[in-house]
Amino acid sequence: MPTTANARTLPAGFIITICQEIIGYTCRVLLWAWGGYTLTAHLPKTLDRNQRYIIASNHQSRLDPFAVFALLDTRRRRRLLPVKSMTWVNIYYSPLVRPFAYVLGCFPSHHKEHSRVPFGLDASVHFLREGYNIYIAPEGSRTLRKDSDPKSGVSKMLAAFPEANLVLVHLEWRVHSKWRRHLTITVAEAPANLDKSNPKAIMDAIYAL
Repeated sequence: MPTTANARTLPAGFIITICQEIIGYTCRVLLWAWGGYTLTAHLPKTLDRNQRYIIASNHQSRLDPFAVFALLDTRRRRRLLPVKSMTWVNIYYSPLVRPFAYVLGCFPSHHKEHSRVPFGLDASVHFLREGYNIYIAPEGSRTLRKDSDPKSGVSKMLAAFPEANLVLVHLEWRVHSKWRRHLTITVAEAPANLDKSNPKAIMDAIYAL
């Protein structure tokens, strides 16, 4: 059961919310200058701030988790923040990156020796109970659709925290030149008949958006 209705009432959650708002606006400007973006959002206008959400997307760029929230309208974004995002362990533990990664809601996907930082699936469920929402890329690494091989983490997370609502995100980066690319994002609630125990079914639903 959840221990906190919304993590922004916690000191760390409040700091992460503010930092994610700042990086969200920064990322939006960057995307606009970089080549533009198109957003289609099939979500309720008013999301429940005390409802927990697991946001699952395909993965093409390191900017993906920030781009998703940068492009949502202000009302929806503020009801989803703060969000915790699983991050590749070598990036998270980089001495220069780690302080920024923490305040932006990142946590490591795997364990590192002598570290007491929560990681992986157990950390995801822990953060859901603390009132955070979770962003996850079931494929685990940047990949194209033809090479998609989703892992079971998202299904295990939903099984461990069945109260969470699943939100699907499909991102497509189209490269026009070395310095110009356009991002198309579609965001929608998972279909009611989706088999959430099947990570491939979840990925197929993401790519169908």
